[in-house]
Amino acid sequence: MTYNPQLKRNIPQGWEVKKLGELFDITMGSSPKGHSLNENGKGIEFYQGSTDFGRLYSTIRVFTTAPVRFAKSQDILMSVRAPVGAMNIAMNDCCIGRGLAAIRHQSPLFAWYTMQTFK
Repeated sequence: MTYNPQLKRNIPQGWEVKKLGELFDITMGSSPKGHSLNENGKGIEFYQGSTDFGRLYSTIRVFTTAPVRFAKSQDILMSVRAPVGAMNIAMNDCCIGRGLAAIRHQSPLFAWYTMQTFK
């Protein structure tokens, strides 16, 4: 172990300090206009926040015909508003609202377990 002054603690030798954005592609959500939302399947799946979360995958409730920000299939969807930290996996490409962030890595499993550790 070696002392890291930035973290003010010991870390394993050879490890380095990085920001999440250096390890993952992170997309913060942005909600589409309300008039574009529908429940009849027109457009792309839209997830606003953890209200749409299931045990592992989100439940499709709403669609939008004017998507703003996107998550890709297998991205980790993380709630960034109360409750902060709740997570699901995107089953399909989808639109994400301002209550979510999409976290992407070449290994979705690595992203999932890394983010679980930070919770």
